[in-house]
This record gives sequence, C-alpha cells and structure tokens, in this order.
Amino acid sequence: MIRWWNGPAAVWDFTNPEAASLFRSRLDALMRDFGFDGFKFDGGDVHFVARDAQPMRPMTAAQYPTSTTRWRPPTTAGNETRVGIDSQPLGIVQRLIDKNSVWGKENGLAALVPEALATSLRGFFFLMPDMVGGNQYDGDVVEPSSSCAGPRPRP
Repeated sequence: MIRWWNGPAAVWDFTNPEAASLFRSRLDALMRDFGFDGFKFDGGDVHFVARDAQPMRPMTAAQYPTSTTRWRPPTTAGNETRVGIDSQPLGIVQRLIDKNSVWGKENGLAALVPEALATSLRGFFFLMPDMVGGNQYDGDVVEPSSSCAGPRPRP
C-alpha cells in the first residue's frame, strides 16, 4: 500500500502472472458489464513505488513502470497512461503532466505546446494534457480572462 494524492492505493505486481490475469479479468468485466471504452492507468512513477516492495520478479523501483506498460492492458482506443516507458508501440494515449492554473511557461498553459511537441518526438503520437488549468495547485487562484463578462468572487 502507498499514499496517493487523495488517500491509500496499491502498487499492483504485474510481474506475477496470476495477479496480472486477475487485474485483466476485472477490466474485461468492467468493459462487458458497464460498456467502458477504456481506462486511465495513472501513477506508476518511480517515487510512488515503495522501496520495500517485493515483486515476483525482482526489479528496482525505476524498472517498475516498464513492467506496467509491458503488461499490455486491454486494447481499446480509450486507454491512457501517464508513465509511458516503452509504451509507444501500444498506441495508447500518453497523458501529459497536469498544468498549473497559470499562463506561464513553468508548467503553466504556455508549457503545453512545447511539452506536446517534445513528447511527440519521443514517439508518443496520441497525447492528452489532462487537466489544463482549473486545478488550482500550489495555491494558484484561477482568474477570469479579460473576455469574461465580469469579475468572479474569490473564495
């Protein structure tokens, strides 16, 4: 178990064929029973993998993202991943990092196009910027643009 952005989460061991099969069967059931078109595979970053994790096939935390992408999720047009090591051939959507709710080039909206171009050059052709503004990270306050009808009250 690890701490995720809004509570506890689990790091799944995709090196264990039984665990990978169970996970896949659960996704297949969601697709069959609820008509889901795809899934968001979030996390997988090195810093989220517990240092004392003991996967079935020994690996470092830095190798974990590769095990998740090589596992091969159900092939659908709607799959998205955030950690994309070796996932270019899968044709799934690569999510870019969340942008702060500012216009600047330091992870603001002005950083979106350069990041998308750089990611495309690395072989990821299907991109999604995830939340673009409105998230109000790090104390950002979303200001209305000059084209808005009027000022909005601040919380």
